[in-house]
Amino acid sequence: MSSFITSARFTRHEFEEYVQPLISFDTHTASSDSLTRSLEAAHAIAFRSALGSSLFAPDHPHFGVDDIKAFAQRAFVKDNVAVIGTNIEASTLNKLVDTSFAGVPGASAVDETPASCYFGGETRLEAAHGGLQTVFVGFGTTNVDASAELATLAAHLSTTPSVKWARGLSPMVQAIPEGTSVQSMYLPYSDAGLW
Repeated sequence: MSSFITSARFTRHEFEEYVQPLISFDTHTASSDSLTRSLEAAHAIAFRSALGSSLFAPDHPHFGVDDIKAFAQRAFVKDNVAVIGTNIEASTLNKLVDTSFAGVPGASAVDETPASCYFGGETRLEAAHGGLQTVFVGFGTTNVDASAELATLAAHLSTTPSVKWARGLSPMVQAIPEGTSVQSMYLPYSDAGLW
């Protein structure tokens, strides 16, 4: 593990033969899943940048091996690495960490992300290749103090039954037509939340 952080070799053939096909596969899989598309769109509309950025790289990324190397030099520093050990004495772990990560620079140079802002909005997307019709109704907040209340509300509105042969106790269960599913989710982040 320490050799990857201290002397990682990002080779062009690995990027082109292994990484780019995985990026393409992930992007195509995500674009054909209606739930993933709706979550991506909801984040993009609600937060626009930072939390609104897609989790999936474009099918033909505009970055290459040199960009990855530059990012790794900024990101793989002592301030960004945490080592956790179980069933090992602290002095032994400290000694191993000190010797293994001796060549890692100490200062973090990765850009700080600004605090998230909630904007809101609406959009409509076509169903992906005959996929299920999906509606996402979301509410966002940058008030992290409200996270307990929003988590409680999401659990209260959840239509998932507590036992497999019941319909559930949510007030929405009675209004849902047979064959339709509703999923309540709460997505808390460090400085915002989407429900």
